[in-house]
Amino acid sequence: QGKSLYFKNNYTNNKAVPNVIHDITRTRKNEKDKKHLLHYGAVGCGCMISADDMIQQFLYVQNAYGIESRRGRRMYHEIFSLLDEEAMGLYCNPYYLYDFAAECARWYYDQGFQVVFAIHRQSRFHIHFAVNSINFRTGKKFHTSKQEKNMRAVLFNQILQKHIMMRSIPINPVIFYT
Repeated sequence: QGKSLYFKNNYTNNKAVPNVIHDITRTRKNEKDKKHLLHYGAVGCGCMISADDMIQQFLYVQNAYGIESRRGRRMYHEIFSLLDEEAMGLYCNPYYLYDFAAECARWYYDQGFQVVFAIHRQSRFHIHFAVNSINFRTGKKFHTSKQEKNMRAVLFNQILQKHIMMRSIPINPVIFYT
């Protein structure tokens, strides 16, 4: 099964939000790794907007809740990596992978956190989740333990299996009788 990995970088400086979002969406100036990006999106930031607009919306929430005086993490970055056979279960189709990633991203949003996600393919298909550290509903910070991360990995694997099952069910054409 796929695994959820956590990057241990603290992302505490004031450039963390633009750096992480531009990195995973491959929208940096003179981007060298653009070929690895399949698709990106966001939940809690509006849809079909630019990476720069996503960054501004993350920063708006952080500033509204006084991130400068609170210090600490500004971003969380998790990666869910798919095994080759799991990607094949979704036909390595960027649109199917997007649907799967968006559903996983909704978990963070349901907890009150904005999230930008990006689907990459380097040696394997994997999905980056850049999570705002500030809850847009309460202003509280995102905290996660190893146990919670493991539970999230189990949940994401369940979502993945559901998406694979949905794609594997043959659909018979509708026959109209006259």
